[in-house]
Amino acid sequence: LDRPPRSRDAPLITRRMWLNIIGQSVYQIAVQLWLLNRGHKWFRVKHMSDAHLTVIFNVFVLMQVANEFNARMLGKGVWPFGGLHRAPLFVAIIIITLAVQFVGVTYFGTFMKCIPLSRRHWQQCALLSIVPLPLGVVLRLFNVTEPVVPIWQEVDPDAVDAADEPMSPPHRVLRGVARFRRAVRKVQAQLKVAGALAEAVADRG
Repeated sequence: LDRPPRSRDAPLITRRMWLNIIGQSVYQIAVQLWLLNRGHKWFRVKHMSDAHLTVIFNVFVLMQVANEFNARMLGKGVWPFGGLHRAPLFVAIIIITLAVQFVGVTYFGTFMKCIPLSRRHWQQCALLSIVPLPLGVVLRLFNVTEPVVPIWQEVDPDAVDAADEPMSPPHRVLRGVARFRRAVRKVQAQLKVAGALAEAVADRG
């Protein structure tokens, strides 16, 4: 909320976001493929058994939880845990998500089509799932140049007209937009007044 408004021409997904999306996607897809084909040996479970499928599902969910910390870093910050004391709602959501995942896998296996995992399996899942945190730090260390987009702002046409300095094309556009908005507001106000007068005349008649 402290950041200034962006122009309507600014991209919804910045280059920094694309770098994080691609980097995290490559890791998560690689982990899921490894778990599907070779991971059962590391977890010491039977291939494609209920325990194997539960591990795959559990790692997937936990990686998304870890990546939520990276999703908070939209600016130039690097440390994923920065400012958590100012985001109690985010912390609460993370805690609730982890609690629901643990309780669901452990006690609601029939509903979630999972089986309870051992402490060792949970530790192995956590080890694979926290990698997106340091990976996000590494990705944010890359220097990414964003396209320059002017910040959208309301321009007072009277104040602009009073200035004698030459105006750049973007300011001329903003001045025209501001004038158009002001004209629309005036027309809307006049229509409201006319409508009120018409209703008053109709009531007297």
